[in-house]
Amino acid sequence: MARRTDQSRYLLAVLFVLYMLSFLGRQVIALMVDPIRADLDISDFEFSLLHGFAFSIFYTLFGVPLGWAADRYSRRMLIMGGASIWGMMTIACGMASTYIHLFLARVGVGVGEASLSPSAYSLLADSVPTEKLPRAMSIYASGSIFGAGAALAAGGMLIGALASVQSLELPVFGEVRTWQLVFILCGLPSVVVAPLMLTIREPARRGISTAGAGTPDIGTTFRFIRSRRRFFACHFLGFSLLSIVGFGYASWGPAFLMRVHGFEAHHVGVILGVMLLVLGPLSAVFLGSRIRRLEENGVIDAPLKIYMWIGLAVVPISLGAYVVPSATVNLVCLAALIFMVSVFSGPAMLAVKNVTPNEMRGQLTALFVLTISLTGLGAGPTLIASVTDFVFGNDGSVGLSLAIVTILAALISSASLRLGIEPYRRARELAREFQRA
Repeated sequence: MARRTDQSRYLLAVLFVLYMLSFLGRQVIALMVDPIRADLDISDFEFSLLHGFAFSIFYTLFGVPLGWAADRYSRRMLIMGGASIWGMMTIACGMASTYIHLFLARVGVGVGEASLSPSAYSLLADSVPTEKLPRAMSIYASGSIFGAGAALAAGGMLIGALASVQSLELPVFGEVRTWQLVFILCGLPSVVVAPLMLTIREPARRGISTAGAGTPDIGTTFRFIRSRRRFFACHFLGFSLLSIVGFGYASWGPAFLMRVHGFEAHHVGVILGVMLLVLGPLSAVFLGSRIRRLEENGVIDAPLKIYMWIGLAVVPISLGAYVVPSATVNLVCLAALIFMVSVFSGPAMLAVKNVTPNEMRGQLTALFVLTISLTGLGAGPTLIASVTDFVFGNDGSVGLSLAIVTILAALISSASLRLGIEPYRRARELAREFQRA
């Protein structure tokens, strides 16, 4: 038992580091809005396509077949291959000299990262003891916050150190601008760490409902979803809209602080980076433990119920974060937003795991990631930029754009999760009946 626990901890540690590194290359672009816009001569709207759409569209398109593969093939090899690809494509972002080149490199980052979460959640479900799974999933999910925090903090310090340097001459890469160097340095660690997946043993799959019948095809999975359509519709809609809150402050929060309050990029990076690095883990531990305790006390709908209330709390806090004309109030409220929504994917996937047979978890994870990526990462940043460019027509109005989009998304998210509570209870009871049978 002790050996199994040690193996599951090592697996969680490696997956956590890889998830962190995936966000390192994904998120650092938020600190470099103005230099990239200046060098490539693009608008906020065009930049938002680089930040969200270019990454998310292929991240989601490849997510479903890679989730299907995670239910059938070696999950550790899928993760290793994907990590190598996203690391190399992040480096390619640092070699981009045109908008199209950078757009295509961001597409490649999305393709590589699509391999991680479906296989990672499946591995955790088969390796971690059931009673420890809520916390393990929340800890894994917090890797995104560590990655985003490290990207902002390290990127900010690097930008500050190179503030007086326009370009550098590097071996192999040649002349690179400061923002290009940041991409290169963020991509290298993933290439180095990816082979650690070879040190992981593939665990036996647990909770398979069709023993001896093989794994289901996508059609079978969709029939399962249809049989529980009210739960999955409310769950996917609620959490995908909540993701707009998180991706909103991650994508345009730095630009808001720089444009409205005159912060320097390196100051914003360090401030928001430290917030993420401190509050992300605290949120993972607190919310993961809270959900576990509530479930132990019979509150089986805890994952949905907690985030229903969080969605309502986001509304006044967003006004403080983006509308109140005080940098101090803005930063305090941003810290509150980070704490509340930074690790929602762990509890959200716990709810999916609780109602889904093992052999469908990879596909369901991929569909969930597809939904939150298209909504939060793909549409979210672009919606905010569209309001800034086409409604207000003023770069300095990004705070109002953030508030409008965030509040609307949070209200609809809360209502959707409320409607999903009863269907979730029924779906869990069906899962328990199957296990008893």
